[in-house]
Amino acid sequence: MKTIRCAFAGVVACSLITLGSTARADDTIVTASVQALQSLGGLANVPGNADFRVYLQGVSACPGANDPTWAYINANDPNYKVVVSTASTAYAMGKPVTIMSRLTTIGDGKYCQIVWLMTAS
Repeated sequence: MKTIRCAFAGVVACSLITLGSTARADDTIVTASVQALQSLGGLANVPGNADFRVYLQGVSACPGANDPTWAYINANDPNYKVVVSTASTAYAMGKPVTIMSRLTTIGDGKYCQIVWLMTAS
């Protein structure tokens, strides 16, 4: 399991790693096995309440989060269905994922929002 902090790797290097996504100094890239998946339903204040959560095994999704064991994507985020499908497939096949996440605020808490996700070998 490896973690790359853009603050240390440099924003330019991180931008190259992320295949063109806009990287910020607080972005984190980790590779880990998917321990669990959680989907929130309509009674859980969705969309916008960390709707789909990817729990990672043995690694922090991003430093400073209230619960750093998971990263999320909201149903109204771009490519939501693709991220959910990719994470679900990786989980079902026992493949690790690489996730770039960003520390965001939901209510009074800080959580890791998925910028992108890909399967790892």
